[in-house]
Amino acid sequence: SSDVCSSDLVLLNRGQFITGFIRAYGTFAHPNPYAFYLLIILALAMNLFLYQRKKSIRLGLSGLIVAGALCILVSFSRAAWFSLLLIIFFLAFFRQRKLFWVFIVVVLAFGLLSPIRSRFYDLSTSFNSLAYRLSIWEGGMKHLSRYPIIGQGLGSFKSIDVLGELAHNDYLRVFFELGLLGLLIYISLSVTLLVRLVHLLHARLSEYTYSVAVAAFSVAVVFIAASVINNLLFRPVLQWYFWALMAAALKGGRLEETPP
Repeated sequence: SSDVCSSDLVLLNRGQFITGFIRAYGTFAHPNPYAFYLLIILALAMNLFLYQRKKSIRLGLSGLIVAGALCILVSFSRAAWFSLLLIIFFLAFFRQRKLFWVFIVVVLAFGLLSPIRSRFYDLSTSFNSLAYRLSIWEGGMKHLSRYPIIGQGLGSFKSIDVLGELAHNDYLRVFFELGLLGLLIYISLSVTLLVRLVHLLHARLSEYTYSVAVAAFSVAVVFIAASVINNLLFRPVLQWYFWALMAAALKGGRLEETPP
């Protein structure tokens, strides 16, 4: 699997060397989208683990959760680390409040692990990934005034960056390429999705459908928030998995809400 292969690459010192760290990237071109793909899998696996009663399936899900969490760890994606903590928080809040102890333990473990601390110390250097993003955003903002309403067209953001970099901010990229109209549509879609998922969480659902709904809500919040500093919207593989989960949750809820 890509999980095993990516961990093997890091252990054998053959991962991608980015910002001073050897980072797992699986079958993706970069560690960040790989980590967010794993977050979709983990959110669903953790929720289904709480639903499932069959020991053999729970054992399989346990292995998947451990392997996925390990691969997110060695991806060295700070946004994915925070997102994983948020998914665990939602799991405890919506499913089992006693899991808040797990959340606290994971937070403490993250704070004690030396590689994780080193990854955050990286932000204190003179030039780091955050400073790099800010420079990209500044360059993009300078060209926004050309076509603020309709934008400058798909793929145009890379053309204004000296190194041909992506925006590392989906909202800025949508605003730049699709204009104010495109940004309003994108924000409206995100808000509508969250509203429907919140409504779904308050509906009378079976335990299985509720598990999928919690996973979908967790992933939606994570993706919408992380899009501020990442390139997620224009990653086709991520979007396929993302919207497949959203569709499964919303359709499942609608079928159960529909009177026989």
